[in-house]
Amino acid sequence: MSKTNDFFHMDDYHNREFLSWKLPEGWWSRHYEYDWAYSFLKDGDVSADLGTGFTFRPFRHALAIASKTVYAVDVHVPEDVDKFAPNMHYVSGSFLGVLPIDSDSVNRVFCLSVLEDVVGPLGIEKALTEMKRIVAPGGQIILTFDVPHDNDKPQHELYKGVDLSKFIAAVNKAGLKTDQPFYKSPMNLRLYNSEFNLCVYHCVLGK
Repeated sequence: MSKTNDFFHMDDYHNREFLSWKLPEGWWSRHYEYDWAYSFLKDGDVSADLGTGFTFRPFRHALAIASKTVYAVDVHVPEDVDKFAPNMHYVSGSFLGVLPIDSDSVNRVFCLSVLEDVVGPLGIEKALTEMKRIVAPGGQIILTFDVPHDNDKPQHELYKGVDLSKFIAAVNKAGLKTDQPFYKSPMNLRLYNSEFNLCVYHCVLGK
């Protein structure tokens, strides 16, 4: 079993059904990511799903089940926004800037498989700094992101992943903390996609 701050392992818990939603077969890692991330949610939380996505993503709807308030944040309006629960609020904005969310107001900040779309270490540092601003003292920032699996092989033209060493440097520059060190489990244990030459890292950060 992988540690809190580690790569997903192939034998970590995974399920093609997340709560009451069946996940598409083409989603090669979300059936690992969703259950792992959701385990950190607490009843009555104010939560935020950063980079919630334009197309249907059940994670934001799952957050509404236990959260007092959910902020679904994206630069595009989700296509199912008319089906949002009363405690779900679409927030238009990019976490590379300043979001219209109060400082120190969110108990659990989720950002799942989004950081790989942020360009460069400076962009990731900006994103982490904004997450730090909105997370409440004692709250958590729960992250998953793609990382190159084998650096000796060429990266996919479109899906290159996050350099883990540069991510850790950005965490330090943003002044975020973690209860555990960043662990790098052996390559043979990691969940990976051979077509994209990617694996997935997960971690939990705080102020």
